[in-house]
Amino acid sequence: MEWLGQPYRLSVLACDEAILCRGSGSFPLLVCTTFAFLVSRPQRRPLATPRAETGVASLAERRPRLLASDSVIILALANGAVTRGTFSVLEKTNGRANIVLSTIRERRSVKALLPDPVPRELVEQVLEAAVWAPNHHLTQPWRFFVLTGDARHALGEVLASDPTLSPAKREAARQKPLRVPVVIAVAVEPAPERSLLDELCAGAAAIQNMLLAAHALGLGAIWRTGRAVEDPAVKRFFGLSARALLLGFVYLGYPAALPAPPPRRPAAECTVWLEDSRGGQEVRRVLPESERAPKHRP
Repeated sequence: MEWLGQPYRLSVLACDEAILCRGSGSFPLLVCTTFAFLVSRPQRRPLATPRAETGVASLAERRPRLLASDSVIILALANGAVTRGTFSVLEKTNGRANIVLSTIRERRSVKALLPDPVPRELVEQVLEAAVWAPNHHLTQPWRFFVLTGDARHALGEVLASDPTLSPAKREAARQKPLRVPVVIAVAVEPAPERSLLDELCAGAAAIQNMLLAAHALGLGAIWRTGRAVEDPAVKRFFGLSARALLLGFVYLGYPAALPAPPPRRPAAECTVWLEDSRGGQEVRRVLPESERAPKHRP
């Protein structure tokens, strides 16, 4: 076949889902939901910036050797339209995007968890998802402590050792880890040369990944914090340094019941779009007085 006067070789790669295309360059893009095509050009001159490895992940998984060639990726869309220039994210035609977005929307904080044991393989998948969280400078400050069986009793004794607790609250604290089959304590050991806020955000993102992975695997999970995360005795129990911060406990198990979706403010109600030099004025006009940043006082 020819494209803009250039000869190409056409390969058809059957797909079972629509494909997300992301990247940049001047490659032609054709849109369809059933097939993807790989068009290879004879080796006369290299492309300025090969983007195949970042353009179509699902094609790379299926045909890695094809993507190593001097090729142009063409995706089939139902309307047969052709787009050139910067590739956009085609979420509506991407089955994977729909799965991710629905997982985010459907995840719940599950308080009622069954006592049934959770296979170690599932827990490891949850932890593996955590370490793929975004992390500035890739310091990977997260630390995970998985407690099952009698280890939960030991944690309960540490929680109950808080001298400020009343007898009733002390017993309640002792029983907390026993509510679920798996407790994962998540902490951050900040890199000394990096921003503490960056490290904390990385740890929080890791926990979010854990919650999403648990939901995707058919598990229930809830992120719990409370006074225990600031208790020095709890930090010593896990062998954390004085600089470390305990971000909380992820309770994990099979859900006994799924809670109803809670009400959420639409994103439009808490979003301001700044598109020109009048941005500051627009913020002052849109945001209510209670949500505006306080005025600077010397």
